[in-house]
Parts: sequence; structure tokens; C-alpha cells
Amino acid sequence: MTISMNCSCDSNPASSYSWSMTGFSSPTTGQNLEVPVQNTTTVTLTISNTMQFSSGNTEQGRREISFVFLLWYIR
Repeated sequence: MTISMNCSCDSNPASSYSWSMTGFSSPTTGQNLEVPVQNTTTVTLTISNTMQFSSGNTEQGRREISFVFLLWYIR
């Protein structure tokens, strides 16, 4: 079974998206993700952006949320 997910965020400067999943060694980037779910899969989405001020200082915004997908088989 495959689940499609999409995330969008209204931010300035634009945000970057990173998805990580149990059973996968490297994260996926971009707003869209297709997740092959087998039994239990945890997906973590990290959204971040960096703002640079005219003084040269920077500030990073970052949010992270996890989703747990449980696949049940009914016979």
C-alpha cells in the first residue's frame, strides 16, 4: 500500500521540506511524498527556513511533526 502526502507552508523566505521514514536510510526532500506502508511506518516531516537580517545575523525557524501509519489486514 502506498500513501501520498503533501505539505505546503506560507513563509517568507520559502521553507524547505525534509521527510524521513522508518526503514529508509536517507531523507527525502520536497513538498510531496509517496510512502510505501508495510505494517507500521513512522514518517517525520521537518519544515525549516532561514531569515537573514540586514545586519548579517540569521535566524532559523524549524518545525517537526511525526505521523504513525498502522496497516491492518482484515481477513
